Amino acid sequence: YYTANSNDAAHGLNSAALFIKQYLTTTRSPPLTIAASPKTATWDIVADFKQYIKSYVLYTVGTDTQNIAISYCAINNCLPVVSTEETQALAAKLSKIQDFTNNSDYASFLSNYGSKLNPHLALELDPAISMMGCPIDYAVMLGALTFYSGTSSTIRSQVFSFSNYANNKLPIPIFGWNASFNSSEKLFVDDVSAAGNFVVASDNSVNLSVFSSSTTQALIPSYHAPSISYDPTKSYVTFIISDGDNLQLKTKKINDARWWGHPSRGTFPIAWTMPPAMYFLEPDIWNYFVSSATHNDEFVVGASGIGYVFEGVAGSAKFASQLTYLNYFMTKTGISTLAVFGNNDAAWANAGNYLSGYTQNSAVKGVFYTQFSGWMAQQSDINQFFNNKPVIPEMEYMDTENDAAKVAADINGSGLTKNHGIYAVYARMADGVNTVDGITSLYNSLDKTKVVVVLPSQLAALALSAAKR
Repeated sequence: YYTANSNDAAHGLNSAALFIKQYLTTTRSPPLTIAASPKTATWDIVADFKQYIKSYVLYTVGTDTQNIAISYCAINNCLPVVSTEETQALAAKLSKIQDFTNNSDYASFLSNYGSKLNPHLALELDPAISMMGCPIDYAVMLGALTFYSGTSSTIRSQVFSFSNYANNKLPIPIFGWNASFNSSEKLFVDDVSAAGNFVVASDNSVNLSVFSSSTTQALIPSYHAPSISYDPTKSYVTFIISDGDNLQLKTKKINDARWWGHPSRGTFPIAWTMPPAMYFLEPDIWNYFVSSATHNDEFVVGASGIGYVFEGVAGSAKFASQLTYLNYFMTKTGISTLAVFGNNDAAWANAGNYLSGYTQNSAVKGVFYTQFSGWMAQQSDINQFFNNKPVIPEMEYMDTENDAAKVAADINGSGLTKNHGIYAVYARMADGVNTVDGITSLYNSLDKTKVVVVLPSQLAALALSAAKR
């Protein structure tokens, strides 16, 4: 199923997501069929699956009791029922086994039931989000904890310190999101990174239980950009369209006409950050983008590698495993560059072990380093080199399409005086931003006698050549 919120509908994104339906019912092997008269009423569906569901638990909608009830059901094969619908549960001849309506204590829940939960993933999700538009189905399918830490680190600390997770020597993917209040994205990613885990941004991801169960083999991008000889009289620029490592946005919306579906895509070089989670969990969706990419489209691993982290992850013993996962993914797909986020570290003072870790991977040929500051802020004007591989700072940032003229004037005017003429331009992919319109305007405004637009893999090689001079 596909659900759209009011913001999606305003942008016509129901039709943008139809590529999923078309791909699954035509291109996918074997193709899926669409139910002619699907049941949509909850209790009608429960009746159909009555043989699998014998009991229920109660919760209060929109509160932490909801997450606790869902987590309990993930390991006890029962149904979470909002207290106002208990009469329907009784009519369906289900038996009540727990009442969580007054239990919002995650620490107590973990103490009683935590050892039964899947230690290899967790879902952080604001219980105010509708169950229909989030990856609860995936967490329940795999017996995982669903929790929410709000505006502080307290609950998150309780979860990460619980033995089930604290004793796990491997990095744990934290699905969902927490950025509802002020700077909570920064706090969220900081906490996850310090524990050696990583974020998979997915609070609005739907159908993960279906997509991840596919037996489809993920395709490998077949086109690799040719090498370019460095000309010291030229400046070189690459365009990277990104919303970090956002699985939900790439799955549900990227095919919109403002982005992948734009008529200008393919007419000049553009890079797209892609989440490794799509390759592993949504091979059918991944294959759509691989098969529809042109020779002017190149994938960059989304920030920051196998998942979203900041440099605090480098202090964890689990960082080595994250790098191993990343190297496997990049080797398998042939993607050679990645985007990495730093946490307001403009001087790069604390990033040495972090960036050195990424560049020691054999599959990594270049890193695009960006400072987190609300969204993305300029990092530095100078390339750095770790393990003889370039770490190229975000030189220019396009928040909206209206920034094209300013960025073009900067590149045309600064030329070779700035960073040896090596420019990485990040363009934000977000609701309300006509990103490819802006990139097209920027491309048309560059002085082509002095500026060459290239793909990220080419820019990484050119940065090495520039440094040798």
